[in-house]
Amino acid sequence: MLTTLLVIGLFFAVLLILLCALLFIPATLRIKLHNASPDITLFFWGIPIRIFPKKKKIIKKPTKKKPITKEVPKPSFFLGFDQNPPPQDILRYIYNLLNELIGFIQCGKTKLYALKITPPGMDAAEAALCHTAITGGVAALLELLDNHTNLVIMSRDAIETSPNFTNKHPYFALHLSLSFAPYRALASLARFAERLQNI
Repeated sequence: MLTTLLVIGLFFAVLLILLCALLFIPATLRIKLHNASPDITLFFWGIPIRIFPKKKKIIKKPTKKKPITKEVPKPSFFLGFDQNPPPQDILRYIYNLLNELIGFIQCGKTKLYALKITPPGMDAAEAALCHTAITGGVAALLELLDNHTNLVIMSRDAIETSPNFTNKHPYFALHLSLSFAPYRALASLARFAERLQNI
């Protein structure tokens, strides 16, 4: 009887340790963005988990003709909203989302590896105005992140904004990582779900 109780107690102790490890050991979310090609990977216990883009599965379509069915309207994107939600509900939804997102980022550590912006080729006057606007916007964004998050810029050459008079297409590159404890992510999701119910 005593041996059985010891085995059961040891089992629950190991289970509790594993649960604490899953909740408190930091995970890292790496985001790479080159123009319109995002690459998002989650590293948990050193194991990479690709979030986006996922590998496309090749599904063979059957040759049989499908019966004609009436199209059923898809549910609204907003949880619990009608097909045409009022503007104030949409704004409240976005506000809650941004509020929880900022709170979530504040609890982690953000590392910025690269931020490169190159506007498209244009004449000298327009290029100067565009470059000034981009530089001012980047400086304001970095100051906001520095004041409200644990931002670490990894190198002096990480941020670069430069005009390009030859290329007609803009270029944008972003590489950053966010380290956080999983229990904080779960807490943020729970608070966000609770706010959605109060909308």
